[in-house]
Amino acid sequence: MPRRVLSLLTLTLLTVVMGCNSGPAKKSTFSATGKVTVDDKPLAGPATLTLSNEDITEGAPSISGAVDKDGNVKFTTYGNDGVVAAGKYKVTLAGDIMSASVLVPATEPATIEIKSGDKEVTISLKAIPGAPPVGGIAMPVSPP
Repeated sequence: MPRRVLSLLTLTLLTVVMGCNSGPAKKSTFSATGKVTVDDKPLAGPATLTLSNEDITEGAPSISGAVDKDGNVKFTTYGNDGVVAAGKYKVTLAGDIMSASVLVPATEPATIEIKSGDKEVTISLKAIPGAPPVGGIAMPVSPP
């Protein structure tokens, strides 16, 4: 009898411990390159691009990206460089806070969808006519 009780307690403890270690499931990632354009011209960085998951229940991560002087983006997802996860994302663009001379155009709110297997993620934005450029401040942006 004590052996049976000990086995049951051990099984219960293992179930609880395994259940506590399981967090939200991470979405699978895949390699992708990126490009940011504003009014059909490459965004001249440095700048920071953030893609925030629109549907938290799907478990998609936030994706960040460093935009270079030619508009190319190096994505980081779950701490891994060069990868993204499929999902719908809100786009935010910020000028480089370390370089006050680099300003990004103010653009309109935007969302994009990354589909599983996309090899290149192109984010085409439109500047807000007459709006002054900004630096170091997160600005929502939009596709055309």
